[in-house]
Amino acid sequence: MLSIIENKIISIRGICKKTGVKRLHIFGSASKGGFSQDKSDLDFLVDFKTMPPVSHAKAYFDLVEGF
Repeated sequence: MLSIIENKIISIRGICKKTGVKRLHIFGSASKGGFSQDKSDLDFLVDFKTMPPVSHAKAYFDLVEGF
């Protein structure tokens, strides 16, 4: 696991729980190797728990703001 994620894992878990995230996956250079904190970004795939459609936008933006 990347240190940038490992150092914030407790916070990430809390944000995911608060926003109804069922699964959070990382992909791209962070998962394959070759990640550079100076040049790379973090790519996430998010699967939210079942919720009313109107709640998805709020959950998404709360997740983004939480990071």
